This record gives sequence, C-alpha cells and structure tokens, in this order.
Amino acid sequence: MRERLAIALLAGALVGCQREQPVLLYHAVGCGTGDSYDVPVAQFRDELDAALAAGFTFVPLSVLNPKGGSTAPLPAKPLGVSFDDGAQCLFSQAFPELLSRHVPFTLFLPARWLDLPHVQEVNASTHWATLTVPQVREMLDSNLVQIGAHGLTHVRLPALDAAQARAEIADSAILLGAWFGPRPLFFAYPFGAFGSREVALVKEAGYAGAFAVGVGTGGRYAYRRRSIHAGLAREAFLQQLDSRWVFPLVSHP
Repeated sequence: MRERLAIALLAGALVGCQREQPVLLYHAVGCGTGDSYDVPVAQFRDELDAALAAGFTFVPLSVLNPKGGSTAPLPAKPLGVSFDDGAQCLFSQAFPELLSRHVPFTLFLPARWLDLPHVQEVNASTHWATLTVPQVREMLDSNLVQIGAHGLTHVRLPALDAAQARAEIADSAILLGAWFGPRPLFFAYPFGAFGSREVALVKEAGYAGAFAVGVGTGGRYAYRRRSIHAGLAREAFLQQLDSRWVFPLVSHP
C-alpha cells in the first residue's frame, strides 16, 4: 500500500513538472566601472552571438510564462533576457546590440529611481547612474521591451514589515503602469531575496509571475534566472543555457 502511494505521488509530481527554460540576468553592460556586475560590451555582444549560433531563439518572458498572455508557441530552444536595476548604460551600450539583433528583453525597474536623478550604489566603490523615463520610453518604441517591476526603492523585502513589503510590490506596478502604459506582468525580487510572504504578496498584487536569481523553488512565482557576470568565459556561458525540470511547488499556480 505504501509503495503504491509513493508511486502515485511520484507520477503526479512528474505530470506536473514544468521545464525551466533559461532566462539570463544582467545588471549593467558597458558602464565602465570594472565591477563584476558590469559586463563589458564586447562580452555581451559575444554572448548574444554565441546563443544565436547555438540555435537559441530569444523570446519575451511573457512567452515563457503560461499566464503571460502570449499564444505564441515556444521555439525548440527558447532563451529570455532580463536586466535588473535599470543602469543607464543599458540605454547607450546594451540597447544598440539588442536592437541590431532584434532581441526582446525585460527591464526590471525600481520605480522610484526613475522619477528623480539617481546614482545607484552597487558597493562602497562602485556607482552608476540609472535610466530616466524618456530613455525607457525610447526603448519601448522599439517594441522589443517589456517593463517589469523591481520594487519602489530596491530594498530587501524580507527585512520590511508586511505593509512596507506590500507597498514595494503593489505600488511599483501602479507607478510603472502610470508612466509606461499597461501595468507590468512580472515582478523581480530585489537582491533575489524572498520567502513565502513575498510570493503571497506578489500573487495578491496581481502579477502573472515573478523572477528570482539562482535559488528558490522555481516555477511561476520564483522563476530562477542565470546571473551573468563580467569575465565569464564563452563555454561557461553556454553551460548556463541548459533547461531543467522543476516541480510545481509553492511558486506554481
């Protein structure tokens, strides 16, 4: 009896598994800071070309998420691209490379960083300017960009009380929607920091899904992205592009 129950549970879990397609996570490209989060333009260009040469097709994140509203079928080897924090060099350095290859991408933006001139402190020795509303709108005109929310002020959500965390998650979507049109479909946890409370608040706020970094349960509300840093060798980059099976845990519907 116990063995039959175990087999039944395993079969149900396997039926519910979802393939976790690769989604790349960048922060800055070509800001010239020398920080590990700041990928040189030449490396970024080489990674885009390496993925294309390996047979990958770049797709919007909404195509990877069953609740993203897209009816487009997945290609054989889909690949998503995302950028957290809204470094201003993404507009001047990364965007031309993406535009020339017609690569769709998502910008996860801390909403309050857009309405005032802001310099992001990456660490004690590294700072970079962040995007402005006109720059984001110019990128949106390309029809390659989806806007995602990344909180209001880019703070670690688990360190906040419930009311503060709810505001960071819900109000960022309202503000970004007011500036750029439809409210964002997706949320990315600042610093990749989240727990069951944050997942519940993201669902409560009406997002179609949320993205983590390299940890978590995976799935719709904690989709794990592959973080790309400066100095990554081409072979190591290509190893990041595997797909994996994930179980439908708390982050799924």
